Amino acid sequence: GKMAVLSSSRSRRAWLAVLLGLLATSALAQGPAAEASERSDEQAEPEQAEQLEGEGGSEGRELEAEADAADAADAPPVAAAEQPATSKRSGSLTTRSIYRRTAGFYAGCTAVLMPLWEPKHVDSLLRTVRSPKLVRNGVLGAASAVYNVRQKHMIPCLLVHEVITDVSADVTAQAFELEFGDDKDDDDDEAAVSPAARVPEPVAEAEVEAASGEKRLVLDWKRVGRSTTVALMSDDFPFLLWSRGLWVLSERLTTRVKKNPKLSPGTVRALTHPLTISVGKMIITQLVYESTSNALYLSLQALFRGMGVKGVVAELQGKFFKCWCDGVIFWSAAHVVVFSMPFWWLQPIIDNTFTLFFNTYLAMLAHAKAGRSPI
Repeated sequence: GKMAVLSSSRSRRAWLAVLLGLLATSALAQGPAAEASERSDEQAEPEQAEQLEGEGGSEGRELEAEADAADAADAPPVAAAEQPATSKRSGSLTTRSIYRRTAGFYAGCTAVLMPLWEPKHVDSLLRTVRSPKLVRNGVLGAASAVYNVRQKHMIPCLLVHEVITDVSADVTAQAFELEFGDDKDDDDDEAAVSPAARVPEPVAEAEVEAASGEKRLVLDWKRVGRSTTVALMSDDFPFLLWSRGLWVLSERLTTRVKKNPKLSPGTVRALTHPLTISVGKMIITQLVYESTSNALYLSLQALFRGMGVKGVVAELQGKFFKCWCDGVIFWSAAHVVVFSMPFWWLQPIIDNTFTLFFNTYLAMLAHAKAGRSPI
């Protein structure tokens, strides 16, 4: 009974350490928010002062204001899209800030959920730098708790890391689209339509320009949720099964090759070399898994956006071949690295790192217009 209580108590402390680590990472990633709020307040103070000064001005100023108002009434109305979106600016972020926060949040969560170090290595490092005993004991205790959680709950930790990877990918994709997107074709199309016949479209909250010239973005969290769900269904869950299946199959084939008396020692060494096995896994994965996964991603994105069956077919016809070719270029080397990992559980972790970049590209491609490059 005492052992069960102690084990339960240790498990609760370990999960608490993981939770505190994630909360600390989130807080650090959101650190610049208070500073941005203070800057916003400082910018608002001069505007309020000008308003007070205008209210206490002379009659001459009032007459000038009336004249300006009359001129403004005669002028053509300004489109809503051309008016400054000051109400939205309070919730927007610069693209640079998004990159910084996303990188910090992802790195911190990866360190908490996927600790690749063992407690003895942490202890050795702390002793090398001669840290105080109190600090060493605290850091070593937290590192041991997090490491034990990952060892006991490997799959849940992997899945949480998959979700964090997908969220980070779409957030980064939205920032890339705003900063590097080519809107030239859109501008040409709008110029060809007369202002009277132009139908006003809703102002996109993801396109707010800061006074300093830096582009700002109000994240579309509905899109983030949709892209995360699509990625989980088309790649994250399937790759856990796929990589595990390839690992088991390759181990069995390697054993059979080594026991085959008809093969020469040189042939056995060549066929069972880690690089040979990794390249073979890469080829099979690229031909079978990646082709299916990419097609499913584009299809689900179209379905979840309400494009229907015809929209899905159009998306696949216009984007799948480019997606597949780019995937061959990107994943050919990446999968060799992934499948070279000596332990199976390391493969999804390394794959997530590469997936962060490729899913950013996939999200941009899925939301780009047909026949147009995502950037």
